[in-house]
Amino acid sequence: MALEKFGPHLKTILEAKHIEAIYELWGVDYTVEIELPEDGRTPETMRPGYGGAYMSHFEDGGLSFPLPRFLLEALAELKMAFTQMATNFFRYFLASWVRAQEEGLEFGFRELKQLFAIKRNNGFPSTMILAPRSGRVIIEGIPNKDDRWREKFFVFKVNPASVGDFDFERIPREWSDNIEPFSPAPMTPELRGLMATLRRGSPRWLAFTHDRIRTAYALPSGVNRATHVALVAPVRPKKGRGNKRKRENEVLLDCHDEFSEVGSLERAQKIQRGLVHRSRLQAQSPGLQARPVSIAIPAGGTRKA
Repeated sequence: MALEKFGPHLKTILEAKHIEAIYELWGVDYTVEIELPEDGRTPETMRPGYGGAYMSHFEDGGLSFPLPRFLLEALAELKMAFTQMATNFFRYFLASWVRAQEEGLEFGFRELKQLFAIKRNNGFPSTMILAPRSGRVIIEGIPNKDDRWREKFFVFKVNPASVGDFDFERIPREWSDNIEPFSPAPMTPELRGLMATLRRGSPRWLAFTHDRIRTAYALPSGVNRATHVALVAPVRPKKGRGNKRKRENEVLLDCHDEFSEVGSLERAQKIQRGLVHRSRLQAQSPGLQARPVSIAIPAGGTRKA
């Protein structure tokens, strides 16, 4: 039996009734051989020919058999064991992939790395989570914590019913502590277009029902690319010109307003109010007339009016 490097692992709390629920509630075919782990077996020490998973991936995460190829390909690229994947990891990946499927777009490991960073799980550092990169959130409301998810461990036999035609040997059986972080992913017109498309409808995790996920699985794999959205550099006013530009904008707005119907009405009302106010002042002070004021500056420098 292989030795554990990241234990101790918690003993599974699943029973036979929970295994039956995977078949009955999530429509898993009985050709997929699902079992409780043997005594002493953990997510790190599965017997040859078997893989391991957590019930939370199925119960709350939307995973099903055969395991989706887009996920298996990503784990093979990461050189990460299937049981090192925290539930948060699959939820983010699945929801983004479903949205891409609905739009007919390609979404794989390349796109995953552009939208997310991979991190170690603080609750159990040997497992891995995904975190959206700054400003690149696609799906809102994805839970990041699950109650006792590591204790809901079971095993499955690796065969075409469970993994399709994917070569499961490409995914490491041993847990790794050398999973490389994703490289920086600068914003590009293609990525901006992808984000805009996936965000249509403001998707939230609760809207990703099992029926919706199954429908996405049944669709042909997306092969298209999102329409590019040009990057526009922000325009910053030069130092000291902010107030002047603001005044210029105000003048432009006033000038534009002069040629509008509403603007004309407002000007007429202002003029009318000004005339009435002026007439009232003259009526209250008949002797008050506007007189020119001259200012003389004598040679001594003292000003007199």
